[in-house]
This record gives sequence, C-alpha cells and structure tokens, in this order.
Amino acid sequence: MNAPTAKIDSLPLFLAHALVVEEEAVENYEELAHVLKAHHNDAVATLFEQMADFGRKHADEVRRLAEQKTLPKRAPWEYHWPDGMSPEAGGAADAHYLMNTAHALQLAMDNERRARDFYASVAEHSPDTEVRRLAAAFAAEEAEHLQLLQDWLARCPDDPEDWPDDPDEAHMPE
Repeated sequence: MNAPTAKIDSLPLFLAHALVVEEEAVENYEELAHVLKAHHNDAVATLFEQMADFGRKHADEVRRLAEQKTLPKRAPWEYHWPDGMSPEAGGAADAHYLMNTAHALQLAMDNERRARDFYASVAEHSPDTEVRRLAAAFAAEEAEHLQLLQDWLARCPDDPEDWPDDPDEAHMPE
C-alpha cells in the first residue's frame, strides 16, 4: 500500500481531495474555453464550457457530502496526488489556439482519465470502507464522462492528426 492514495484514510480527507479535483477541473476547463473564445474557436470553447459544467456539478455534490463535516485544510503540496498534481489540473499547457474539436476531446479525455484513475486508486487502496465506496462511485462517474468524450470523438469529423498552419508561429532567435 505504498500508493499516495493509500494515505487517504478518512472521509473528510477524501472529500477535501475530491473538492480540489473538481474545482481545478472547473477552473481548467473555464480557462481553456476563455482562451479558445478569444481566438474565435467557439465550437471547442463550447465543449470546454460543458466539461466545466460537469465539474461544477461534481463539486456541488462533494460540498453536499461534506456538509456537517470539517474538511482538513492542506497546503497544495500536502495533498496525496499520484503525480504530484491534481488529476484534472493538467491540460492548459497542451492547448493551442488552432486546436480542433478532436484535439479538445483528446485533451479532455486525458483529464477525465487521470481523475478516473485517481478515484479508482483511492477505491483500491484506502483503508476506510466508506472512502472506498465513494471513491468507486466517483471513478464510475469519471468513466462515464470519459465514455461520453470517446463517443463524441467517434462522431467527430475532425482529424486529431490535422493541425492547420499557424499564421502566428513562434520564432526563436538564432
């Protein structure tokens, strides 16, 4: 049980982690939507707005579950993340203003996959029965989001390998 998630041994600690995961998902997807709207990529921005809505609903669910509980206050480096960062915090660095819908779907799928794997790991390793039960339910919800994204990708007319020429390509001085 040396997995970082094995240290999530109480319901309040799990809920504190889950709240960060979901709030960072919302923040990440909203930021991506904002950047893509600024570059007039409205179709992809709309996708990220929908993903932010999923995150908001999950965060609200976690807050309801946390009512009447005192969640531990932790510094960002004190959370037990498998790779040192919240599972749904990634992605913004991989976004590009020319990305098409297929690219956006793949980016969102990576986030949802990391969240699913995090919750599944907690469900497998936590010594607390209620944490394991709730983490398994959260992993299933993330798996549903991942499946939804995979279904969208299967119907997507965009080619994930197709990147248009960048009219504002970065130039490095020699």
